[in-house]
Amino acid sequence: MSQQLLSDWHDLLFLQEGIVSRRQALSYGLTDDAIENRLRSGKWRVLHRGVYTTFTGPAPRDAQLWAVILRAGPTALLSHQTAAELNGG
Repeated sequence: MSQQLLSDWHDLLFLQEGIVSRRQALSYGLTDDAIENRLRSGKWRVLHRGVYTTFTGPAPRDAQLWAVILRAGPTALLSHQTAAELNGG
């Protein structure tokens, strides 16, 4: 990966609490084999079909929310009680 792409990759992981979709990983230059190797080695875990944690240990609530959004697709959003909770209400 190029330096700029690597920086953007880390920015993405930071923004999404260490959660990434398969589609995102592929778009950042990872191959199917690279993803599968990370899963086999335990560096990544499957949270939902096509959605992974890039860390070990339990996923905190914010990470779980990102996983749900990424699994639901690009038009998904949080609403009602969850949105109010995140907005401090």
